[in-house]
Amino acid sequence: MPGILDTMNTTEAWKKWFDLRANVIKQRGVYVCLCNGSGQPLIELDNYSDLSYNFQHNQPGTASVRVGLDVEYSLAGVFAPPPGAEHDIQILGALMHDDLKMLLIDAGDVRWFGKIKMAKFTTRNSRFDSITIEALEYLDVLGEMPAVSDRKAWSETKNEKIKDNIHTLKSPREYTLKLFRSGNQVDGFTVIGKADETVAKLIQENASLIYRTEGYTGPPFLCRRVETGLDSPEITVTLAEDTMANTIKDVLEFANINLFLRVAYPCETLDASVWGRTQVGTVFPVPYIFVSQGEDAENA
Repeated sequence: MPGILDTMNTTEAWKKWFDLRANVIKQRGVYVCLCNGSGQPLIELDNYSDLSYNFQHNQPGTASVRVGLDVEYSLAGVFAPPPGAEHDIQILGALMHDDLKMLLIDAGDVRWFGKIKMAKFTTRNSRFDSITIEALEYLDVLGEMPAVSDRKAWSETKNEKIKDNIHTLKSPREYTLKLFRSGNQVDGFTVIGKADETVAKLIQENASLIYRTEGYTGPPFLCRRVETGLDSPEITVTLAEDTMANTIKDVLEFANINLFLRVAYPCETLDASVWGRTQVGTVFPVPYIFVSQGEDAENA
């Protein structure tokens, strides 16, 4: 069965978990756990099978893991679901879609971290038999985040709450709508500079603007340029309210820029020359998006 972890709200708890993780990696070669939306580990997976994960060039990788269960429907808080259907079942009291948001796979030198996108289960004899969790690497945040053109207009716009039609849907949903004036001219909404520096700065500043406008102290991730010693070509990026991923896609290909993700844990010592700091400084793990200049970009 999966194991419940201690609440990860203190440095001491993280140190304990860090040692636990190291021991599991030493014994099994990989540590797998489910985390909350802030990336704090909640449930360690031990009886899993069919674990797979990958990293893709400049786009989010995918991961999948099958977990064996032996839980009655009533214990999971549901009754007689259709076999093979998706359902918001509980694993040791944690709701898959409410509490368990992230999947962490740690093989020591390699860490995969991403958002849980789907959970499917199989049933047998009125019991849950297994659940398959599918996740998308955290780099997908660039595909969800808009590349804001007129930053002043964005920061001055308030959110509006809207709801589905309560007369046509059984479970009306509430949305947050943001209406703002987008840039309608090239001048002032174009960024020019060295490719690696420009992409890293654009991602970080854009994320900071969006999250602080929403009331957060800052974005949940950091973006850093990797010092490669290679010359990066000059590029031009036009901001037109597309996603950040689409906005920089052509630039990454032209300039041979590589994006990759790594997550840093609280309590571990970091190399300041790489991470920009020696400690995370919070009780939450911090995803880093690194921007690296490819070797053959000088011939682009």
